[in-house]
Amino acid sequence: MRKTLALLALASSLVATFPHHANAQPASKNLSPAELAKAKALFDAGGRAYDGGDFPTALQAFEQAYAIAPRDGILFSIAQANRRLYTTTNERPYLERAVQGYKQYLAAVQSGGRRAEATRALGDLEVLLGGKTVEAPTVSAPKPTARKTLIAIDSPTPGALISIDGGEAKPPQVTAEVSSGAHEVKLTAPGFEEKKVTVRALDGELTPVSYELTEKPGRLVMAKADGAEVSVDGRFVGTAPFAKPIELPSGSHFVSVTRNGHESWGADIELERGVSKTLSADLHSTTQRKVSYGLFAVGGAGIVASAVVFGMSVAKESSARSTLDTLKTQSIGQSQLDAYRQDKIDRDNLRTAGGVLAGGGVAVAVVGVLLYAIDTPRALAVSAPRKGPLPSKSDDKTDKTDRPSIDLSVVPVVSPREQGVFATVRF
Repeated sequence: MRKTLALLALASSLVATFPHHANAQPASKNLSPAELAKAKALFDAGGRAYDGGDFPTALQAFEQAYAIAPRDGILFSIAQANRRLYTTTNERPYLERAVQGYKQYLAAVQSGGRRAEATRALGDLEVLLGGKTVEAPTVSAPKPTARKTLIAIDSPTPGALISIDGGEAKPPQVTAEVSSGAHEVKLTAPGFEEKKVTVRALDGELTPVSYELTEKPGRLVMAKADGAEVSVDGRFVGTAPFAKPIELPSGSHFVSVTRNGHESWGADIELERGVSKTLSADLHSTTQRKVSYGLFAVGGAGIVASAVVFGMSVAKESSARSTLDTLKTQSIGQSQLDAYRQDKIDRDNLRTAGGVLAGGGVAVAVVGVLLYAIDTPRALAVSAPRKGPLPSKSDDKTDKTDRPSIDLSVVPVVSPREQGVFATVRF
């Protein structure tokens, strides 16, 4: 129960200390941003040490912070640390310093703040003094305890381990008593880039530093997607194949793959820090692309057939000319004359048929080219967070209703003056 109350009081002092409490005593000087940052770093390091039960380090950190920024919230924390040191060591100097600290805090903060907690703590501690009176010091801060040369290394990175001068790697916060001067610190964490820094310790002071490690990206390898455009979370990444994996932050992502003539494809993925994931995009040809290939075949067949028919018309033309040449040099019978006339009729009919086949084949092929050219599917929208795979095409009613429909009709046109086809494409 005592530890819980102490932690609550410390948490309240953290809130009241930075920025300056409304009833706090004024600082002896205006603090520069660097001084304020240093005082706050010391105070935060003291709070972490206090929470971890390292009360000597917490007390030294609070005293150093108070020397820079004499705020009432820090004064209360100094008293708290002295009180906890007394309860753990039973050494009377800590008891006297705690009483001094609470009295000074109550003198500085006339209302509000942590007066209630300070008053209760002071009442409990004065009973332990056995009737001896301890006056609050007239100086701006309690007499500091003997100080060690310390460095306190912390990191908010999950799973971080900290090693000082090649020693055993330990989780934050790591506080070590060292000699003054430079010390090598290494920070590691699974899925994060290793960090090595040099920390310079000052004689008789605690030097607090905190480092956040850089996360290793997840790596996405695309398979079966050559020539396809890849988008991640709605942002275009590039066209496969990629020379190296796509690097992305860890976590959930939506990958969309599109390729002309193929159905759009998408998948939800989960990437881990520093881990490669291979994704195979199974791209199926669109119905429109299949229709365009069919039109290419029909158009080509029509053109080939027209060439054959035109060849037959040339043969009929040659036969009619041969009969006509014979007529110029000698008389011919009725049967030969009838054959001549039939050759001319067949020639004309074959020319008409060849023209229709050629025109129809070209028209159908042009429609096929048009369908081929405009078969450019859109990238899928970023999916909402969900569990499991994307719905299949058969279950995705939205995909079916939103997909544009294509109606194609080809009608041959034959008249005495023109031959061809009339093609209609409706989207």
